[in-house]
Amino acid sequence: MRVRQTLSKYVTVTAAGLLAVLMLTVLLAAPAQASDRNLASEGTLGLGAAACSLVYAPLKLVYASGGLALSTMVLVWTFGDTQVAGTVFAQTVGGDYVVTPDHLEGRRRLHFFGI
Repeated sequence: MRVRQTLSKYVTVTAAGLLAVLMLTVLLAAPAQASDRNLASEGTLGLGAAACSLVYAPLKLVYASGGLALSTMVLVWTFGDTQVAGTVFAQTVGGDYVVTPDHLEGRRRLHFFGI
């Protein structure tokens, strides 16, 4: 019961913080002049990238952690063959860990797997 209350408080505080950031972004962008509209769109892209990263980054970290463990096992199974283990390591640990506005605009590809 106590854990549930603590978790409930944590979720409430996190949601309130995200809502406050969203409201500040909207309020700061609302009185923008025509020449400042670019700033508003950049702020929105930044907020969108941060929201996407909240979902994407934990998934990537779990995948990379599994890849790290797997590449270690491959190193042991192949009696120290670093070329094979390095390939597994590079494919699983490499790549992007956060989403940026460039990814959302299509100027840069998002790499889940290493290259």
